[in-house]
Amino acid sequence: MRSVRVTSKRQQFFKNLSKGVLCFFIFYFLVVILVAYSKTLQGLILYGNWIKRPYLKRLWDLKAFGIGHHARNIKIETADGITLGAWHLLPTTHPGILNAAAAVLQGDKEKSSLIYKHALEEPNQKVIIYFHGQAATRGMPSRVELCRSLATLLGFHVISFDYRGFGDSTGWPSEEGLAADSLGVWDWTVRHIHPSSQVFLYGQSLGTHMATKLVFDLQTMKNDFQPAGLILDAPFKNMRTAALYHPAALIFRPFPIVKSFLVNRIKEDFATDTLLPYIKCPAIIFHGSRDKMIPVTVSESLYSHVKREIAAVQIGENKMNLVNISLKIIDQAGHKNIGVFSEWLIYMHNFTSSRVEMNSYAVCE
Repeated sequence: MRSVRVTSKRQQFFKNLSKGVLCFFIFYFLVVILVAYSKTLQGLILYGNWIKRPYLKRLWDLKAFGIGHHARNIKIETADGITLGAWHLLPTTHPGILNAAAAVLQGDKEKSSLIYKHALEEPNQKVIIYFHGQAATRGMPSRVELCRSLATLLGFHVISFDYRGFGDSTGWPSEEGLAADSLGVWDWTVRHIHPSSQVFLYGQSLGTHMATKLVFDLQTMKNDFQPAGLILDAPFKNMRTAALYHPAALIFRPFPIVKSFLVNRIKEDFATDTLLPYIKCPAIIFHGSRDKMIPVTVSESLYSHVKREIAAVQIGENKMNLVNISLKIIDQAGHKNIGVFSEWLIYMHNFTSSRVEMNSYAVCE
């Protein structure tokens, strides 16, 4: 009798287990179908703009981010009517920074804003537009620290902004929309600087594509004013490559067929590998050796791809003067902290201090 009861319990256990496993796989494949065919759900995963970190700080409260005495809030309007929230960080080497800080302490925002405006308009300034990565806002600690380093240690005016739908910017993100945002920020910057100044573009992770796309678009439009250099921090070849390493893809990795199916259903391209070989301004790629989000092998593959593409064009009949590019791997650096390493600072100083003539061809090993 006791043996019958034990057998019955075991049967019930395995029956419940079977039901649980069946329910799990039904739910799992429903998620797969939703992700594969819902552009909205893909957008929520891809952009992560709904994550408003840091949660307890207002982006207009510069003191909360430790930049109250050398930054100002600005608003940038795009051609399609989107309003982008942004910051302008003044280089700490600029003589007007003490007057700007004093005006802030006195509560004279108008005077402080004029100091920033006039400082940006002075001749021979170095400006950097910062394109942040996926999710959250420009107020993320790692992003603030990077921008602070660019302003305090390298002497840049820094324009840091949130894409549409991110932070305090209006609208909703899309690949085309982010490209429009990038052009809007470029146009605003160029309108507010002296023609003798230089503007560099710094893209991090997702922002590497936006910075590359902007350079490509400006070349295509034959814009009179071109970027002085392109800086790519943890880039990827295209969105399908990046998706393979995204944390959200972790649950799909055990099943290669599912992973391949989802990757092929990604709606957005973000194909940096098709643009970068045709960039004509100097470029530098940074990648941390301990990057867990996008492995360093991705940058190495992108770099090799660019060299092959350039070589193929140079061999052909229609020779073109293309990108002067180098790859710098920062030992021990991760995905978000590359700016704290001295090697990065040295490479950045050398890259931005020695301007390479536009349209010069070389591939740096």
